[in-house]
Amino acid sequence: TIGWCVLPGGIDPREGTDSDELFRTAADVAKKNGVQVQKHLGYSPTVYREHEALLGRGLLEHLRDEGLLAAHVTFIHMNAVRPSDIHLLATHGVRVVWCPYGQLQMIGRAGAEGRMAELHRAGGPVGLGTDIPRVTHVAPLGTLAAANAVATGVPLSGREILRMRTL
Repeated sequence: TIGWCVLPGGIDPREGTDSDELFRTAADVAKKNGVQVQKHLGYSPTVYREHEALLGRGLLEHLRDEGLLAAHVTFIHMNAVRPSDIHLLATHGVRVVWCPYGQLQMIGRAGAEGRMAELHRAGGPVGLGTDIPRVTHVAPLGTLAAANAVATGVPLSGREILRMRTL
């Protein structure tokens, strides 16, 4: 698992330490070996939007143009998904590990756009998970996902949540 953070002015320690080149290398190795490459992306909506501002366009558009969106890529968090990002993620088969507890922490912050229900319904592979099990055990993930989806205005059915829990 690697993170995103190299900006035109240098490394931003708030979200990862990789460059496009490092991510491309990791993605190539993962694809060659038939495994997923994971990237923490968009935990902090503010930092994510700052990256986009420096790039002058959407981060997922940038990654697409760099050839870094693919079915063997898994993004963890994605707390800043725009409506146009849903199509990019679903079309390229990019997997997302949704950490609903982390998203609930971010949902009121500037730039946060939780769209996991829409991504799931568009055919994007969305699984529930947590990367901080000492804070959030896996048992309440379904309940947290249901609460989070309601908070974002797009409730999920029990069947959808079960699918995400077992993906």
